[in-house]
Amino acid sequence: FRTPDGSCNNVNRWEWGKARTGAGRLLTPTYRDGISTPRTLSIYGRNLTSARKISTYTIYTYEWYQDPVSNLYLMQFGQFLDHDLTKTALTNTASAYASSIACCSSDGNITVPSPHQACFPIEIPGDDGFYYTHKQKCMEFVRSAFASRQSSDPSWSNQVKFPES
Repeated sequence: FRTPDGSCNNVNRWEWGKARTGAGRLLTPTYRDGISTPRTLSIYGRNLTSARKISTYTIYTYEWYQDPVSNLYLMQFGQFLDHDLTKTALTNTASAYASSIACCSSDGNITVPSPHQACFPIEIPGDDGFYYTHKQKCMEFVRSAFASRQSSDPSWSNQVKFPES
């Protein structure tokens, strides 16, 4: 039989599949402090490029490119990843998917100092094709919630498994 919280579904590893436990990782995370603080510098010591700038550059292309290898399965896998990432429980939330933390000011600027430790607002470059017209320089970004630590957990923090549990 299956338990409501997903525990004890595996005879050897009772916590596998359990709801609200740490998500599995394929690679070791590279947090700035080794535990939970996101990196802001590259391995060469330079500031990381704005996530908004990267997404604008990679998504808004003016060239048509047809990849002979990619097919409908790639799109479906992308959709799976998208849903897994966008339905992540956020820090300090009243509901599962919406955060009550505001990291940007009402006029669209980054709030300094940050109002909450989970705030990592995304800076919008001044030449952004969309947000420039709205005079917005800040995009809300709140860290995902961390799973409770288990004695067998590694030293770094893991995001809580929510959508697939």
